Amino acid sequence: MKIQGIIASSLRKVPSTPTIGTATDVGTGRAYNNGAATVTFTPGESTGFTTTYVVKAYQGGVYTGISGSGSASPVTVTGLQSAVAYTFTVYAQNSVGTSGESAASNSITATTVPQSISITSLASFVTNQVQIFTSSGATGGKAITSATATPSPALAVTTAIVSATSFTATGSYALGQAYQFTITRTNANGTSTASGISSSITPNP
Repeated sequence: MKIQGIIASSLRKVPSTPTIGTATDVGTGRAYNNGAATVTFTPGESTGFTTTYVVKAYQGGVYTGISGSGSASPVTVTGLQSAVAYTFTVYAQNSVGTSGESAASNSITATTVPQSISITSLASFVTNQVQIFTSSGATGGKAITSATATPSPALAVTTAIVSATSFTATGSYALGQAYQFTITRTNANGTSTASGISSSITPNP
């Protein structure tokens, strides 16, 4: 006798294991140490139940505790550390149970905007130029392409990178005026958050 609304036990299935596809770094606009990756996969056999797919992030073959989930491919995984290599697996789950994990994906290196840096000191050796010394900071996995120093009071300046911890800010500084600065760095993914504001300096006239 067939009873409507009840699924025969023979049809109640745990999902089959999905097939892993391709992992891709998504670095644009991602905050430092909050990288992301999209991971594609091919679902297994349909079970007739709502299925959730869980993608797990591995570092050096060890599960990181970071995962993402969704109802279809691709799934985005966030919270990845900048400049760190990851692989991924995927499994499926429904109200009956959980599939096995897929094989590991290709490896990606998570990238983000640069880490914020701190201004440690200021100097003025050249007329209308301030040299800004900073702490070192991670690049976010992409090369630093530019930096922007912002003086207060406001003034248009040109910022040059001297080294990883030294920058120059050149502009028409007002005679006898003290200035403070913040600084940001930019890579292919975007711009870091600004440093804290520096101490004051009166540029060399």
